[in-house]
Amino acid sequence: MKIVFQYFFKSSLVVAVISSLLLSTSVFSSPWKDSNFVSESVERANQSKAAKPGNKAVEPLKYRSLELDEFAWKTLLKQNVSLKPANNEEGEVNVVNKLFLPLPDGTEVEVIATETSVLSPELALQFPDIKTWRVAGVDQNLTGRIDFTELGFHGMLSLPNGDTVFIEPDDNKTAARTLSDASRYISFSKHANHDHFQNHFSCGVDEHQSNILKHVSPALAKGPALKPALKHITYRLAVATTGEYTKYHGGTKSSALSAVTTIINRVNEIYERDLSITLQLIPEQSKVIYTNADTDPYTSSEALKLIEANMSNMATTIGLANFDIGHVFSRGDFGGLAYLGVACVDSAEDENGETVYGVKAGGTTASDSPIGDAFAVDYVAHEMGHQLGAQHTFNSQWCGRRGEGTAVEPGSGSTIMSYAGLCGSDDLQDKVDAQFHVVSILEIMANTRSGDGSSCGVRTPVTNENPIVSAGEDFTVPARTPIVLIAEASDIDGDALTYSWEQIDSGRAGSLNVDNGDGALFRSRALTSSNMRFIPQLSDVFKGQASNGEYLPVTNRKLNMMVTVRDGKGGVEADDVVMNVYDTGSSFQVTSHSDSETFNRGDKTTITWDVAGTDASPISCRTVDIGLITLDGKGIDIITTPNDGSQKITIPNDISALSNARFIVSCKANRFFSVSTGELTIRGGSGSGSWGYLTLLMIPLYMRKRLKQILSGDSRENLS
Repeated sequence: MKIVFQYFFKSSLVVAVISSLLLSTSVFSSPWKDSNFVSESVERANQSKAAKPGNKAVEPLKYRSLELDEFAWKTLLKQNVSLKPANNEEGEVNVVNKLFLPLPDGTEVEVIATETSVLSPELALQFPDIKTWRVAGVDQNLTGRIDFTELGFHGMLSLPNGDTVFIEPDDNKTAARTLSDASRYISFSKHANHDHFQNHFSCGVDEHQSNILKHVSPALAKGPALKPALKHITYRLAVATTGEYTKYHGGTKSSALSAVTTIINRVNEIYERDLSITLQLIPEQSKVIYTNADTDPYTSSEALKLIEANMSNMATTIGLANFDIGHVFSRGDFGGLAYLGVACVDSAEDENGETVYGVKAGGTTASDSPIGDAFAVDYVAHEMGHQLGAQHTFNSQWCGRRGEGTAVEPGSGSTIMSYAGLCGSDDLQDKVDAQFHVVSILEIMANTRSGDGSSCGVRTPVTNENPIVSAGEDFTVPARTPIVLIAEASDIDGDALTYSWEQIDSGRAGSLNVDNGDGALFRSRALTSSNMRFIPQLSDVFKGQASNGEYLPVTNRKLNMMVTVRDGKGGVEADDVVMNVYDTGSSFQVTSHSDSETFNRGDKTTITWDVAGTDASPISCRTVDIGLITLDGKGIDIITTPNDGSQKITIPNDISALSNARFIVSCKANRFFSVSTGELTIRGGSGSGSWGYLTLLMIPLYMRKRLKQILSGDSRENLS
């Protein structure tokens, strides 16, 4: 099945070419300087360790301390100019000036920034000091968002290795700032600061199911739409802030709006990449920013009552004709709540048959520390995802509010619509990965392209071409055996692609790492530039240990897998493949070389393996490939041999030296394999032989033929 999603808009925004900080040092010196406020950093680290999650923001413990000349930085950011059509002989735009951002490891990354319209044009005129940009790496495949507001500069960069870097003020102030020529900032990594991103959020989406307006999106009822229009959607977003939220962020309308802008700028990074959707704050936004908790219209700290108040308030204060989606930010520990698939819906009947107005404002998010990436991604992106039509994706039986029909992630799950960090022993991880599961993308696409969410918003034709992807043909594997999934993709625009292999089975609720025959076994992982996925991950295969959220099947069953490819510009495409699992009663596994060994070139050794009935129907693996593999997935084939359980091999004479390698026996037609458990060292020479990705890991011929068909238009969806 070929699924083609919708993608990125043709940006009408001005490309911001920002004067170089390092290119012309005779004119500019970098506003960023390393700082050494160690004693205060240590004190803060001690305070952070003592902080109780949910009561205050947990500060990062590993970071690069910096000083920023905010005067110079703001001046540089204001020097954005329209990019003139000064083309060179090859027709490419000449871009000379670049922006450099500091990374935690002491280096800087070069980016080009494009100004974004998180604020509507009218709102931007009211608050000219609030600016936002989208950034893209010049020499690296990275993307991100930056902003400069009353609360200082904020930066977020998504790196090619799956990590995320943040650049934020270090003074812990949430009030409006006085510009300084030596303001303290920190640059820190998400991977290196586990506690800082722990999720202690709860979502009450199911509460609206029992109190819900009798309104079901037809698109969701019929299933995912597979042929979305090639248009980008901009929704008019109204975000109310309670007096408590505004006080936390400085107490003024402009400071609260600054905080809201930083959050929505981050949310848009994800929504534009995965959904081709932009959220833009409405001109009347300041009308629903409240500075006094005693006089604002939000008198309850109960989530359901808060969204009921928000629906009524936005209907009267802003007017239903003046926004597409409404939400309210507050401060408190009651988490979030949102009605499902209500974007664009003005009114609906409740369970008593009475008409309720302002349904599209039915969403709230609250935290004791309503700031930072955890609030933006784990909280806000999640709740607004509900409003756009996405249900929960976790399958844990111990975690309430499971989405029937969309519970495709084992345990707590890890994507935006999951409950990462909230399911106790079923937790895969404490924090959410900043991406939607493909099932969530399908749900939101269904609602926004052909359901209720298609009745509002500005739709802009796009020029970006979607990537093309093939997951290959269905295949059969033995139970209890590692597998490798391989996709082949291309992009006519030459965009750098990221991949995500995900299971899409929603069976019975179950515990993590239990094969009940039809439920989710394989977790989603962070986006990667690799088209391959080892299950379990190769580091665990080498160690011979089980992977949390990558439990190998032990029953006869079908596993439906889907690969989703993103081009980073809103272009998303997916293809699925069925993995038929057959339990032969034993495991296909290498039985020799269980101890550490050293080999020289030309040495001979015998590899043995348990065939485990894989040579017979229905698996029918008649031959296997034997080779060497290293932890990065690279290796060399040595011999192809009958799948009979034993083969003498010779270490190639032209092989280079290797350490921590393994022998691998693979059935490339069926994509399953096993490796020896002992660590191998190969004493090689200077030659590299044919070292590279193993034949097992190369794209099979039938996949190349399939991709050729797709590229020629033989099987591509006819989009309108």
